[in-house]
Amino acid sequence: MESMVWLKRSEELRVAGKAFSGLKEAKMRQKSLKTKTSESERLQLLATKGRKAREQQTNASNEKLLPMPNLIRIRRLFLIGNDGVTYEANQSFPRENLWTLAEIINDGDAYVILNEIWEYSLGKRISRQESTLFGLALCARYRVCAVNEKKENERPITAAYRAYLNAMHLTALSLVNHICPGSVDLFQFIDFCNQITDKTNNGNTAVIWEPAMKEAIFQWYSSKSPEELAFEVTKCSKFGRWSHQLLFKLCDAKVTLLQFDPQQLVIEQIYRYISHGALSTRKLRVSDTEIEKWYYTWEQLNSENDSKALDLIEAFKWMNKDTVVDAIRSHRLSYEHIPAEYLELSAVWEALIDGMPYAFLLDCLEKIAIVSNIRHKRNPLIAKLCQKLSDKDTIKESKVNPVQVLMAIEDLQDSRLAPQLQSKNQIVEALELAFTRSFDTEALTGKSICFGVDFSVAMTNANDEPSTITRSKAAVMMMIGLRSGAKVEVMNFDRRQHNEFQHCHFDRRTPIQQICQNFDQVEGCGRLTCDMCHHYPDIDCNELIMWATRNSKKFDCFCVITARYLDHGADEYNALNEYRKNYVHEARLMVIAMRSYEDDLWLEDPSDMGVLHVNGFNSDLPEIMMSFIKGDI
Repeated sequence: MESMVWLKRSEELRVAGKAFSGLKEAKMRQKSLKTKTSESERLQLLATKGRKAREQQTNASNEKLLPMPNLIRIRRLFLIGNDGVTYEANQSFPRENLWTLAEIINDGDAYVILNEIWEYSLGKRISRQESTLFGLALCARYRVCAVNEKKENERPITAAYRAYLNAMHLTALSLVNHICPGSVDLFQFIDFCNQITDKTNNGNTAVIWEPAMKEAIFQWYSSKSPEELAFEVTKCSKFGRWSHQLLFKLCDAKVTLLQFDPQQLVIEQIYRYISHGALSTRKLRVSDTEIEKWYYTWEQLNSENDSKALDLIEAFKWMNKDTVVDAIRSHRLSYEHIPAEYLELSAVWEALIDGMPYAFLLDCLEKIAIVSNIRHKRNPLIAKLCQKLSDKDTIKESKVNPVQVLMAIEDLQDSRLAPQLQSKNQIVEALELAFTRSFDTEALTGKSICFGVDFSVAMTNANDEPSTITRSKAAVMMMIGLRSGAKVEVMNFDRRQHNEFQHCHFDRRTPIQQICQNFDQVEGCGRLTCDMCHHYPDIDCNELIMWATRNSKKFDCFCVITARYLDHGADEYNALNEYRKNYVHEARLMVIAMRSYEDDLWLEDPSDMGVLHVNGFNSDLPEIMMSFIKGDI
């Protein structure tokens, strides 16, 4: 049903956006005709600028062989936080850059934004939940006041713009249930809506709660089953300034009276809990004389009496040290349901592990190891944890990437409490097995890739990390490429003789230990203070592309992994653009700089969708690299 609503609303938005953009283009053409210079003035201008104007036009055509369309700009904004060619992996997500989406909305392309959000909800696209929620909120509340400012004798383009905005608001609100599955998502969406309404409607935040918004928020509650709703309202009742009680008040939530709905009484009880924080006594648990005063069917009374949803709320409300484990197992409560004082109990973690998402479990390993340390080494908690960590089906279903597992191993081994944790070695063994199996979750790209890897001393001490950590991260990125690409070659950037790169004979079966051995063979002390290490020659990414050109190698993507400064020559664009002209028209270049330099400026064309420069390293890089190689971003 909801998908049908989306299809109808999205088609209306597409048509409205096309009508508005058509009128906008016509107006711009008309304006350009009015300001057009005479023929004599035009000839005089050309004579004055002459060669310079022609050179600029030629350079522009050469430098923008892969222009950045709005679709790619949107995907990059959602995934890396900007619509250019640079991703700062070591910095927090730059939410302020998402306001660039407003430019795309004003171009009439809101349909493209919402279609990407819809595909993300179906699992067809990867994105950050925070950026997706902001994009949805922007489309839902951008210039709400403009829709209501209808005037007599308004121009056609103004009427088209209002109709377009109205269609955009309704289409975005129809996606709230899909994009906000949990309470925290809903609260973040509301908070973004409040910020956007304040910024784009002259501070008039009252318009946020117009009828369509109220209906969409109430639909979030009414569309859930009693069990789902009870789980969500107990899992997170408040986030920041927002709570379920406040949202109920703002959206004027009321129970729709359905006389023959078996769950009618249960829903009334849950709504009462949201509004007042308490449940009333179940009807069949009071005296017979009271029952005669109610007008409910016996089916509704029995449903309330046996309701698992109400049992969950009561178990949560009256939870104590003696009942917490039974409550978790009976109602599948999550980590967020449990008060902090009960998370010191080994039995609580043992009950929670089954329902915990794999990625979240990786974040809790140190806490679990500390709790298990209180008991004997053969703690059943550790046995259960290791079984889940190494389970092949669980890893595949969670879609965890190898970098996430690798970083979990590093965090556990580097913990200040690591020497005291008796179960550390058992957990690390399970994680190492999980690391190997996590490569099976990576999808095939079907592309030919050339890795240019910096095997120099600089890679053994990037970011002040131990050498094994930096080189392992670089090796993992190579392994992902080797296993997902159709044809992959790895070239050693450090061992060039007569301008030729040394070929590394790696394939999809090469273990990480063998790849890391190449880093062990570099010369130098490994200290950043050493002149030999610190002044190691800079990396010129163009050399890898020129090597491929000289040897007539055809690659869809070049990927450079280094920790040295990037040397940008005067002819920065030439190597890649010449390669595109002569070999692969849509060839791409990705540079992963393991060490982030503030003064290492990236000089590529910011509108070239075939370039991506990553500064630093984080666990999102495998998805970003795969999406870039496939041409999705």
